[in-house]
Amino acid sequence: MAYKLTLIEYDEDIYDGDTSLPAIEHRDYYGDALGGEAAAAVGEQVEKERLDIMVDTQISDLHDYFVGISSSSSFSSSSESSSSESSSSESSSSSSSSSSSSESSSSSSSSSSEPAGDWLGVSSSDIYDLCGEDATHTLAKALDGTDYWLHNVSETHYFVIDLGASYNVKMVRGRSNTIYDPSDVNIYVSTDGSTWGSAVFSGISTWQDTNDWVEINVTDKTGRYVKVEIVDIEIDPNNIWFGHTSSPFTIFDVFGEAV
Repeated sequence: MAYKLTLIEYDEDIYDGDTSLPAIEHRDYYGDALGGEAAAAVGEQVEKERLDIMVDTQISDLHDYFVGISSSSSFSSSSESSSSESSSSESSSSSSSSSSSSESSSSSSSSSSEPAGDWLGVSSSDIYDLCGEDATHTLAKALDGTDYWLHNVSETHYFVIDLGASYNVKMVRGRSNTIYDPSDVNIYVSTDGSTWGSAVFSGISTWQDTNDWVEINVTDKTGRYVKVEIVDIEIDPNNIWFGHTSSPFTIFDVFGEAV
């Protein structure tokens, strides 16, 4: 089984074990038994005594938590139990990667002849409504590709985009690669921004753990407003970090044909 090690570093002046605080840095390392570079990084970072370490499977399911590990050797010993699987983990990782890639390509290949319309280039100027945001990590910045969107409140997170005119909406695309990615997303289209009807697509689970666009073919519907409803989130259902913390990119776009 292949693993991803995420190192999260907090401001030592305010960190007191509260992992809901925005991190000042987080880095991911990958490996079969989490040795080598990952173990060395653990040893170096833990000496600073100001981070939490989370280990999860490379896919998405939470595997284990390690908090306050004192050295890289203790980390290595805790990971040796998975070394017996190292021969199969490369294949598993490759399979996971190809599965993700095939899902992404299948959504685009399912329409081998490109449908009429264009990607509309959604940006901060198109925001119509949203559930809320952190004062620093705003939805506007995430849509412009300069930061990630953070909102840590117990509610169903959402945002609404105003396309500026009516379009026959045919596809959407999204991406996120943080520790709190959206893992269950519904898409709605409306003519007035208040009456939504049934979702044009329910249960998007492929916008997590990826830097690449994942395109989704939705049920065609004409409207001016598009709602992105986040039903569930990796690890913590109340804490959305949509985007990328260190190498930001735009997080959402709509494909439509003007009507």
